[in-house]
Amino acid sequence: MGAYRTRALHLFDLIDTSRNGYIDYEDLPRAADDPGSAQAQRARILKMFITGVAKAADSNVDTG
Repeated sequence: MGAYRTRALHLFDLIDTSRNGYIDYEDLPRAADDPGSAQAQRARILKMFITGVAKAADSNVDTG
């Protein structure tokens, strides 16, 4: 398995707090508020997720 895929699956697992195989609207606040993880880790998870969504949404790759 490639490094990117490994990172993506790990990030998915961190955000999919309901463990249903999907990232639902309810998973995002729980991932951010998970008392079992450090504040810095939660911030990093959300930043990675938001950055990934923004990159995926920019289909014509015009951002700098």
